[in-house]
Amino acid sequence: MGKKGFTRVTEVPSNVVPVPFAPQLQLLAKAAVMVGHGGSNGVKESLYFGVPQLILPIFRDSPGNGARIEYHRVGINVSNPKTITKKQFLACFDALIGDPGYRERAQAIGRRFQELQKAQPSVEFVESLVRVDNKIAS
Repeated sequence: MGKKGFTRVTEVPSNVVPVPFAPQLQLLAKAAVMVGHGGSNGVKESLYFGVPQLILPIFRDSPGNGARIEYHRVGINVSNPKTITKKQFLACFDALIGDPGYRERAQAIGRRFQELQKAQPSVEFVESLVRVDNKIAS
């Protein structure tokens, strides 16, 4: 719900706990599906952990990100989230849980992200620019 936009939610299912902030990375490490608006950070973080996504795009980059998620078959994009019914939402969620291909494709991308992070080519490049006598200049 975000730190700033949290309001008291009065009607929630018994298995839902509304909180003003949740540690997204720690949750994604254990998640079966990410339900989000399709912002770049959430999309990348979900893929990093190999988690399929249900995208409900709202603004800015989220419609395009949702389209890419669907194109690569690592999730489902709801093109008009204002009109989705509970039945449709649950069908999307069930499809992401029931078809292991979504997770397999997300995990393949996640492995590549993790390999790139381990290599850290951008960090090494920047550090090479500031090295003096084989030490990082301060």
